Amino acid sequence: MTASIASQRFRQRDADNPWYTAFRFSPAHGLGYERGITRRDPSCIIQHEGRYFVWYTRTQPGPRPVGHARADAFLRAVPWDLADIWYATSADGHHWQEQGPAIQRGPRGSYDERSVFTPDVLAHDSRFYLVYQTTRAPSFRCTPESIAIAVAERPSGPWRKSADNVVTPDPSGRIADINDLPERAPVRGSWDSLRVHDPALLFRAGQFWLYYKGEGIGYLNLDSKWGVAVAADPFGPYFKSPLNPLTNSGHEVMVWPYAGGVAGLLTRCGPEK
Repeated sequence: MTASIASQRFRQRDADNPWYTAFRFSPAHGLGYERGITRRDPSCIIQHEGRYFVWYTRTQPGPRPVGHARADAFLRAVPWDLADIWYATSADGHHWQEQGPAIQRGPRGSYDERSVFTPDVLAHDSRFYLVYQTTRAPSFRCTPESIAIAVAERPSGPWRKSADNVVTPDPSGRIADINDLPERAPVRGSWDSLRVHDPALLFRAGQFWLYYKGEGIGYLNLDSKWGVAVAADPFGPYFKSPLNPLTNSGHEVMVWPYAGGVAGLLTRCGPEK
């Protein structure tokens, strides 16, 4: 019997795997722990005019997250709640200086009023694009998450946001209680009917390819997969691929050009871990 490609990968010796390696780590000085502040979800790092740039989710000083049942306009439900996107720069990639916010939450009633977080960056054609997650208020277990984009002429900004989200959850599925667990929903939706998030943007074959993680109404927590939406213009409209989901696994989305195609690093969720 012929083994599946996934099984063949599983049986491959480490010595025969071209990507098998050991990573080395060193501290990122200047972006260390500060009590009451959350820094997480760093973007890929780019270099521009002799400086390195990185973007990340950041919250203002305050109490620890209190969970969805107790969250309000000032208390965070989860570490990435009530967050903005900040950036830092470095001359050597090891010593960083925090510069301040790049993308901030919108005013009350806007599509990004509750939180903006989990950014990634694309440098293309002398412009810079940030893709990131957005949420409206309030913050509940089944609050949908969508994806927006912003553009700047320089990595230091200023950034111009999209007028609305550019990729949103599939409208299938139905939730009886927005504060209940997604898997208890009475009507199961598609694999990306609750949240589309963790975006990463590539430019290839003359189009913009926005990869994302999806979670669905009626699915267990962390039962996530990846998909892609494609557009001719960075601000859309984006069309989800009919081949979605592209993977049966994967948490944070990490993709990059490789060998004429696209490589991805699947972590944590799904059968391939």
